[in-house]
Amino acid sequence: MIAYLKGKIIRKKHPSIILDVNGVGYEVSMSMYSFSRLPSLNEIVELEIYTQVMEDAINLYGFTSDKEKELFHKLIGISKIGCKKAIGILSGATYTEIYQILYEGDADKLKRLPGVGLKTAQRIIVELRGKLELPAELVQSGVAEAFTPVEADVKSGLLNLGYGERDVQKVLTALKGDIENHASIEELIKKGLKLLIKR
Repeated sequence: MIAYLKGKIIRKKHPSIILDVNGVGYEVSMSMYSFSRLPSLNEIVELEIYTQVMEDAINLYGFTSDKEKELFHKLIGISKIGCKKAIGILSGATYTEIYQILYEGDADKLKRLPGVGLKTAQRIIVELRGKLELPAELVQSGVAEAFTPVEADVKSGLLNLGYGERDVQKVLTALKGDIENHASIEELIKKGLKLLIKR
C-alpha cells in the first residue's frame, strides 16, 4: 500500500494532480483544502497518501495534513460514506472547520457540506464526536475550550431552533452556573429558551 509520495507536480487540475516520482506518474485525488496548499507546477511536494484498492482500479488520495488524512480515515469508516464522498465533504470546508463542527455537534452546519444530508450529518456526529484528537490550531486558538460537551449540545439545540449565534452565546454565558451545577441538557435548553424569549 502506498502511504506517502514525494515528487514533482506535472499536472494540476482539481480534483486531482499527477505526481512524477522517479519517472512514474501517479494520479492523486485531493480535497480542495489540500489542493489549495500545493506549490506551483514542476515543484516538489510531499503528500500523505491513502490507497483504495478496488477490483478494477487502484485510487490514490493525497493530503497535505496528517489531521486531514486522519479525518478522511474516520469518515470512510462510516456506513455509506466512500472515498469520493469523504473527499467531497473535505472540499466543502477546511478540516479544522469540520473538527469544530463535530466538536459542537452542529448537524445543521454539517449538512451544508457537499453530499451530506441531515441523516448523514447526524450519523457522522454520533460516530465521530469526541473520538478525534483536536488539531493543535483549535486548541491553541481556544476554540476547543470554548464549549464543554454539555455546552455544545445546548448550543446546537438552540441554534437548531432558529436562534442566532450571538444570542445563543450570551445565553450560554448566563447558564454557566446551571451548567456547573450539572443541570440536564433538557433543563438547560428550557432555561435558555426562556432567556431568549425575553430578549
